[in-house]
Amino acid sequence: MIILKAFERLEKSLDVIPKEILKKLRINNYKQMIIENDVKNTKNLFTIFCSIFQFIAKEENLKIEDDILIDYTTLSIADYFSRVFYDGVFDHKEMFKLPCANLCYKEYILHAGKLKININPAVAKTEAYYYTQNVLNIGGIEIGIAREMEKNWTNFTDGFATSIYNIEYFVSKYVKNDFWIDFFYFYLLWRQILDDSNDFAEDYSNNELKSFGIFALLKKFSYLNYVNLKNPIISIKFKLYVLNNYKEIYADLIKRFEEELAKKIKVADFYKTIEKIEAFLPC
Repeated sequence: MIILKAFERLEKSLDVIPKEILKKLRINNYKQMIIENDVKNTKNLFTIFCSIFQFIAKEENLKIEDDILIDYTTLSIADYFSRVFYDGVFDHKEMFKLPCANLCYKEYILHAGKLKININPAVAKTEAYYYTQNVLNIGGIEIGIAREMEKNWTNFTDGFATSIYNIEYFVSKYVKNDFWIDFFYFYLLWRQILDDSNDFAEDYSNNELKSFGIFALLKKFSYLNYVNLKNPIISIKFKLYVLNNYKEIYADLIKRFEEELAKKIKVADFYKTIEKIEAFLPC
């Protein structure tokens, strides 16, 4: 199994981490997910992240050696884990994850070098993103700043810059079909919207508004120049507005996403490809 072999390569480099820390990081859960590759797991972002190269090869009827797919998959897994652990550090202040995040990031850089991928432009975008995320801190908010962030809402894909670049390089070398670059870009954007929509309450409790929250804020307070969400009355009004209009806000957010998507690929093709990749059982 290509994903399992790639995972085990990365696992060897993580042997330096104390077992009690590895247990807290729950890396073994991901390995179990690969072994128990059932329908639920194929829909998981991790599985799709790691099987994308095999899926593209299958869809394009490409004959690519397993060793090459293992190399690209190892690159992808290291990239994924570094992002997961850095997110834990930045989002939840889980500093014990930092050494493992750095180790996975180093493995990503080493594997990119092995594959002769010039990742410097993508790395520059990703690293900068951690300091300039498309996130509003809850407190006094200038609506003009929120509107500017909303206008540039696709900027949070910069956080996936390395992942997108991996696909771009693979496609340019083996496939020559830009559909896959566009698909993966919008797939990651779509997943981020889903996550931000599902995690609105958690993000709010962490004093943050992300794509869904920013979109809702502008729908509710677009007539104001300034709003203070630390004000208990305003905060309650806003949370009640989101609670009572969740489906409508989400539908409008997806509509905006699909308008952007349609500039690159057919909306129906995008969702059809998601169904196909979620049904794909990589081996």
